[in-house]
Amino acid sequence: MRERRSKSVRVAAALAAPLLYLLAACGGGDPYVLSDYRSHQHGVVEVCFDEGKSRLADATRLADDVCRQYDRMAELELRQADQCNWATPTLALYYCVARPGETPAPLVPQQAPLRRNLAPSPGPGAGTGM
Repeated sequence: MRERRSKSVRVAAALAAPLLYLLAACGGGDPYVLSDYRSHQHGVVEVCFDEGKSRLADATRLADDVCRQYDRMAELELRQADQCNWATPTLALYYCVARPGETPAPLVPQQAPLRRNLAPSPGPGAGTGM
């Protein structure tokens, strides 16, 4: 009986080992910018990353690249775990701020469309002669 149990344990371990290896290999993706250009125009950048596979400096580098478009640098405001997807769970929130000693032009949102450019719709009663 004991021999049968040890054999089943060995079989289970042999089956579990490749599965655990695959799960470990799947974890952690490259850091990426989660926020879109409308947030960037307001000076807010959100970056998702996996603290087990990458560093906060990698996320900061991505945020700096976005802020550079607005002649600013990224400053970390908040870091929260489990806010993004399972492969890159940590969210880093940055504000685009002026570099020390510099005064860039103010951030001016461009009134970006939400989905597509639409012609303004006529008001109620338009075209009815009322």
